[in-house]
Amino acid sequence: METTISPAMPGLETGWVASMSGPALDEAGWPVAEIPELPYTIWIMSNIVSGRQIRAARMLAGLTQADLARAVRCHPRSVRYWENKGSNPPTNVASTLDDIERALNQHGVVPFSTPTPGVRLL
Repeated sequence: METTISPAMPGLETGWVASMSGPALDEAGWPVAEIPELPYTIWIMSNIVSGRQIRAARMLAGLTQADLARAVRCHPRSVRYWENKGSNPPTNVASTLDDIERALNQHGVVPFSTPTPGVRLL
């Protein structure tokens, strides 16, 4: 990378401008890193790993199944179905798990999956 320093205006020695030839810069003048395309997809796992965990979180938040369904924007039967899954994963739809987790977070409950699955109040 090469840096040159020159007067801001010729004949005016009070201001100096540095110009760089090298990596691309953003609006603030910071270098911008280029992220290469990955040949695979990175999956971020949800903290919700079981139906029991959803039930415990819902009860800790003081929500009914209908309240949680409203917050997640789904039918109350869906919440009942997820909770009846017991220790099995409630659903394999990542966006649904994210919506459930987000709704619980808004009510002050944080699910976690490690070291063992559980929930806690914020």
